[in-house]
Amino acid sequence: MILAIAYSMESWGSHFAIDIRKVVPIMIILVVSYTPPLPV
Repeated sequence: MILAIAYSMESWGSHFAIDIRKVVPIMIILVVSYTPPLPV
């Protein structure tokens, strides 16, 4: 039972990491595009 839970958590973690790699660049682009330019 514990091994099954650990295996499911590991597989979910790997899929979550792949989703993070896909989402992070999009989030960076959105943040950069939505932040107003700082006065220099």
